[in-house]
Amino acid sequence: MNRRRVLLKEKNKRNVQDIPEVPRYNRILDEDDFADRNVPSKCDAVLRRKYTLIFGNSMIGLVLGIIILQTGWNGVKLEVNLVTFCLQVAITTLTSVLVLQIIDYYNTRVNMEVAYVTLTSVHRAMEPPRISRWKVMFTSRLGRRACFELLIIIIHPFPGFNQFPFFGNLKWAILMFLRLYMVAIVLHQYSTIYQARRRIVKMYQQRAPPKFDWFLTMRTMYYRTPIYFLVIITVFSILFLGLVVYVFEREVDPQKFTFLICLYLPTIGLITGWPSDPYDEVDPTTFAARVACITSCFMGLLVLGNLLEMVISRMTATAHDRPAIMWVAHYHQRKEYRNAAATLIQATWKRHRERLKTPGDGTTNVHFSRYVKAMREFREMRRHITRLESLMAESQPPHSSSSSSSSSSSDSEDEKRERRAMRLRRQKILMKRRRS
Repeated sequence: MNRRRVLLKEKNKRNVQDIPEVPRYNRILDEDDFADRNVPSKCDAVLRRKYTLIFGNSMIGLVLGIIILQTGWNGVKLEVNLVTFCLQVAITTLTSVLVLQIIDYYNTRVNMEVAYVTLTSVHRAMEPPRISRWKVMFTSRLGRRACFELLIIIIHPFPGFNQFPFFGNLKWAILMFLRLYMVAIVLHQYSTIYQARRRIVKMYQQRAPPKFDWFLTMRTMYYRTPIYFLVIITVFSILFLGLVVYVFEREVDPQKFTFLICLYLPTIGLITGWPSDPYDEVDPTTFAARVACITSCFMGLLVLGNLLEMVISRMTATAHDRPAIMWVAHYHQRKEYRNAAATLIQATWKRHRERLKTPGDGTTNVHFSRYVKAMREFREMRRHITRLESLMAESQPPHSSSSSSSSSSSDSEDEKRERRAMRLRRQKILMKRRRS
């Protein structure tokens, strides 16, 4: 056996012995699993299952928060009763479980990172780096993302804070809609572009691949189905902003601000951009309701801009359609070019006849001015034709070397077939002459 291979094997054994042992229940990747190609998909399945449970728990808490906003309304204001207190306790319990689930989810991700880095070093016969879970958590974006999610999830109406109006206010349930960011993460983990990211990376041979995050998934969804994407965003914006207006304005005038009226305000703001007529009749007075109406106007501008961009992109000729469109333009331009040439010939002939009848310099008669006008139009049309032909030559797709070689080989084969057919015809003609 080669001496270099023996040394690498001994170094590999020594590095494996030096690896700190991790408890079995925390170990995600094993040494035998490192060579398995299905290990990344198994790890993705584990993370996907854990985050799906997190998403279900958070959505149950959000539904309970919406129920609190309705059951706590006594016709005048929001107050805490027995039903709302029980719902607050249930939301707090679900939130505590949710915090533990998120900690377990990010702990699993950090363990996967540590195990992957360690086993990669061992597989390459290198000394494994001295990394820990805390170092990975606080030096990567996982720590910031975990803190952000925990901060959002903790926001909910806490029970037992009746003596503190700020913490005991049931309107904190409105901020539980921030949990809907999990919809983007769940769609990202179940999306095709994320599950096939390892195959997509192989396409970028010399270039850096894109960042496969949830924003790339949203862009992919918008690129594939822009209409459905905008409709979903619009409907959700109307429902959420209408609920905000309803919760804050019904305490001011419950007879005037019904739920349908509160839905109408963000709807008309989103459609028209800045409606002044509805605000003259139904004017929101609270700060939160006014912010919601202004937000609906900005959302309407964004949706309108996306619709205009989508229409313009659909109406713009693509590289595949441009040669056909250029051919049609060239066809009509050639017809106008022939008409201009015919007009120039007629003007030249009439001018020639006029000069034969009245000899002179020929610059004062009517046919001379018509001749100059026809000459200018003819030169302009010829200039347009030249420019259009150059554009048509640029819009033609380039022919590859393989296609040219295949076309040349096919042409040579066709020529051979024609020559053989010609020889057979000559032989038949000679045979008939000899027989005759």
